[in-house]
Amino acid sequence: MNPTVYVHDLDPVIWQITDSIALRWYGLAYLMGFIGGYYLLSWLSRRKLYPVPQDRMADFVTYVAIFGVLIGGRLGYVLFYQIPNHGWSQFLADPLMVLRVWEGGMASHGGMIGVGLYTFYYAWKHRVKWVALLDGLAIVAPVGLFFSGAWQFYQRGTVWAHCPARLFPGNDFSGGAFPGSGLVRAGGLPYL
Repeated sequence: MNPTVYVHDLDPVIWQITDSIALRWYGLAYLMGFIGGYYLLSWLSRRKLYPVPQDRMADFVTYVAIFGVLIGGRLGYVLFYQIPNHGWSQFLADPLMVLRVWEGGMASHGGMIGVGLYTFYYAWKHRVKWVALLDGLAIVAPVGLFFSGAWQFYQRGTVWAHCPARLFPGNDFSGGAFPGSGLVRAGGLPYL
């Protein structure tokens, strides 16, 4: 194998804490998205461009993250993918599987529904306009989507670059070999 070719084989776990608890790169990406969203919404709130006051912003972002993104995303996965693919019997036999996020399974559309429901509740409780809450979240959502989406694609090896040899004669380096891409020859070398 050519020593200049990077073969993509990234471990999703950063640090294994116990047998069932680990710090994962994807979880860190979510956290970075929530932190980035918090700072942007705080910036908007300080300029009176967002209806959530600065002193409530940390709680608001935390609850949106927990009830909207995480719980909504997990319930969306269970309702839209797990139950249709495996039936109600598996869910009824083990309803606590909903809590086992470390086994995988989040649905972005479930997260959007969860965020919509939580912000609707927040708007009703605090007497602010629901669409104003959603407008601010629409501004900061790309930050979270960047961190989670970019990392998910890279970690899974579904984003790769290809540098054709005809553009750089004599260059055997294409940037990397991603085994899941289908563009890897026997022996791990990428097609050029």
